[in-house]
Amino acid sequence: MEVRFASPEMKGALRRIQERNWGFFIPPDFERQDVLLAFLDGQPVGSAYLNRLTHHIDFGVHVAREFQRKRVGTAILREALRLCRERGARLMFVTRVLRAITKINESDRVALRFYLDCGGSILREYRGFRRKKRPRPLEIPPLPSALVASPGKAAWRKSPPPKRERAQDGEIQAKRGREVRGTVAARGLRRAGQ
Repeated sequence: MEVRFASPEMKGALRRIQERNWGFFIPPDFERQDVLLAFLDGQPVGSAYLNRLTHHIDFGVHVAREFQRKRVGTAILREALRLCRERGARLMFVTRVLRAITKINESDRVALRFYLDCGGSILREYRGFRRKKRPRPLEIPPLPSALVASPGKAAWRKSPPPKRERAQDGEIQAKRGREVRGTVAARGLRRAGQ
């Protein structure tokens, strides 16, 4: 197993790996990302885009399906972590956007398990907004009087920040004309013990 930097001429190999793993291709940005390519018996079988500024593996680790479970992804993660540490970073990040709204599907479970088994840990969980078509226009209430400037005063008066409520999984709460669905949208991972 060998992991090395890919060049722009290797986009075809990157495309084949992502399409066999993901079903589509996101081209790398060679100016901002170190593109890592894993070779097994001289054949390109896995890839990752390591962002040089954020130490984030953009779009995750990809291994062609027929080469999964052969430690290819682990080798890519180790090389990415080595590069991050060489550059003085304490943490390396991966974000996994979960596709299902109310549950973690099999692909997401396998990906999360892979990152956790490689020594990662969940740093944070984001809950996202869903856009919904409305049958009638949204009525926006007037600003509270505490935010309106008095005549002769140019400054805004401060009011306490609004209290935030956390949605439970599967529960929908109406907040300021938007719907908040309490499901996981992404998870950040870091190397455990670092």
